[in-house]
Amino acid sequence: MIKIDEEVADWVSLSSFKDRAAYDITAEISIYIDQAFHKQGLGQKTLTFVEEQLSSLDIGVSKVGCIVLII
Repeated sequence: MIKIDEEVADWVSLSSFKDRAAYDITAEISIYIDQAFHKQGLGQKTLTFVEEQLSSLDIGVSKVGCIVLII
């Protein structure tokens, strides 16, 4: 979670991608960025942070694709 001036600007969560053994080292990444904090580089900062944490969580790193949903 990133807070700016005591407001939650961004949060990230990791969840299981699929329940099959072949996907044990994968995770789905969900990132929320409050609209008031768009265009400030928070998404990239968050992805960089997550990537740095993955090895300690026994999750592989793959930069195959990304789906972005802006609400």
